[in-house]
Parts: sequence; structure tokens; C-alpha cells
Amino acid sequence: MKKFFTTLITLLILGIGLRSMAQDSIPASEPESSLKSRGYTCNDKLTNNYSRDFSFYTLNRDQLSHLRDFGPDHLAQSIIYIRYLLNEVIGCQRDEVNFGQGPLGRSQSRCSKLSPKVDFSTVCYVETNLGYFLVHSDFLENITFQYHRWD
Repeated sequence: MKKFFTTLITLLILGIGLRSMAQDSIPASEPESSLKSRGYTCNDKLTNNYSRDFSFYTLNRDQLSHLRDFGPDHLAQSIIYIRYLLNEVIGCQRDEVNFGQGPLGRSQSRCSKLSPKVDFSTVCYVETNLGYFLVHSDFLENITFQYHRWD
């Protein structure tokens, strides 16, 4: 378990430094419908046609305020946020992503506080059939998503 947290912290630190590099791959100005019409799948979009193994995204809480609030259930909230990111921002089809399926069968998603006394230290690890996400809220108004493909 300690190795999991060490790896998680390392990934988050790397994510902050590399965020701008990974976000440049599919221009936000290009309509998602044109990407889909060119035959892009959800994994193509997340990996820039498999030219990278991970990507970072940040959404402002205002963009997510219309979504259901799951209160203290951080995992359910993270899944709803990821679903919004994939469907509304990236342009994935709902049936392309399975949150119950990980690489070895049933997904092993969970959330943990990195520091027990700090509410904003909660990070969620969410497995899907496409890869896994790390979801974190910052001290301001942003939700950060880090995606890693399986292979």
C-alpha cells in the first residue's frame, strides 16, 4: 500500500510539470465531431493516436456544477467527472468506456487521502477498459485528470 501512495504522489508531481505538454495534442478549437468523423476512437483521442502513453486535463468546477453531487463519495464523483470529460470534452461515445472493467477483470478503483488531516489531498484511482485515471481537486476551483493507457 505504501508503494501505491509513493507511486501516486510521483505521478501527480509529474502531472503538474507535464500538463501543458500533454494538453496540446488535440487542439481544443477543433470540433470533436470532426475528430469522430475521421475515425478517431476514444483511445485515439486520449493518446493522440497512440503517440503518447498518458495525458492531462483540467476542468473548472463551474463546468461540472450541473452534474450530480455525490457528497463524500469521492469515487462516484470522480467517475461522473471522468464520464463528463470523456463524453463532453474529448468526444468519446458512452459505450466506449467501461468503468467496471480493468486489465485483469473487475476494476480496482479507489480513493485515498494522501495526508489524513488534509481534505484536499484526496486522490482517486479509477480503472476503465481503456486505461486508468487519477483524479484530484486542487485548492482552487479545478479538477485535474491524469490518464494512462494500459499497454
